[in-house]
Amino acid sequence: MNTGIQDAFNLAWKAALVTKGHAHANLLASYQVEREPVARSVLNLTDRITRLATLRNPIVQGVRDLLLPVISGAGFVSDKAAEQLSEVAISYRQSPFVENVAGGRLRAGDRAPDAGYGMQTVRRTGSSRFFACRDTCCYSFLAAGPMVWIALRLSGRPLKGSFPRRSMLIRIARGEGTHSAELIDLSGTAHFAYDLSGGGVILVRPDGYVAFRDREFDRARLPQLS
Repeated sequence: MNTGIQDAFNLAWKAALVTKGHAHANLLASYQVEREPVARSVLNLTDRITRLATLRNPIVQGVRDLLLPVISGAGFVSDKAAEQLSEVAISYRQSPFVENVAGGRLRAGDRAPDAGYGMQTVRRTGSSRFFACRDTCCYSFLAAGPMVWIALRLSGRPLKGSFPRRSMLIRIARGEGTHSAELIDLSGTAHFAYDLSGGGVILVRPDGYVAFRDREFDRARLPQLS
């Protein structure tokens, strides 16, 4: 189920951009590049689980029944199993349609963290999360640092030629009383999760995956859609 949902989402937003003339048809080729390895991994895992569940040797069955509850009860094993089944740990780092310029924990092709504990929005009161603020129908630029934000804002009009008109520009800032930013990271957890403590810009795709990241903003380095 999770594989099918992600397959549909991965293809839907790309097909929508191409159909509307906002992206080149080559973008559709990234669907197979990104999702075929996932499907192959899911089939291999399913095959191994089926073989384990249908063992016929009584001795091996006994060992399986004895060890499986112990192993599956371990915290790190259950966490890894949850990541594997939910597929939130899937990465598209090898995709030719993502671009990672700066180093760091988070890289282009990774799933964007849904960080936001202690985060507030200027438009709404109370705590919020990045995924609750972004629009899943468009790309989102998440910028931290005054110079990065200025460069991104100055490039706003030229960006219209490379990205859909509904692309969001979101500024994230630290500390209370920062009214010029859309997102105020009170606790610093979002800056840490996105590795933006020293500033930078991250481009998040409609499906919630990082398409581009850098310590500074340079429009020439952005992946081209059109």
